Amino acid sequence: MRYYRKSNITTLCIRSKSKHDLEVKAFIELNSCIKHFSKLNLKTNSSKSNVMNFCLRQQQDQELRPAVMVDDVLLDEAESIKFLGMHLDRRLTWDDHIEKVCSKVASGIFVLRNLAKF
Repeated sequence: MRYYRKSNITTLCIRSKSKHDLEVKAFIELNSCIKHFSKLNLKTNSSKSNVMNFCLRQQQDQELRPAVMVDDVLLDEAESIKFLGMHLDRRLTWDDHIEKVCSKVASGIFVLRNLAKF
């Protein structure tokens, strides 16, 4: 298990080959984090929490969809997330990231083109 922390965002990376093992590990690690945060007088917000299941193989995609819960709330599974400036999707392709970067570049070019007219 890997644990990443950036300002107020905490990321847990849990690796497993079976759905059951993944759910058990996630339950243990999430509860450990919640206890740690409560010692620091911090609360977790389950409505801002989500699960991302990375899977490179087609056959494992459907069978490894874990049910992860925080405070008796089933977390939503995200199709893509932004992590340290990178847009990641379930299959670890660059499609979503390239689309977001191109959108930002296009808006920057639009602004520069309009400023050039002055």
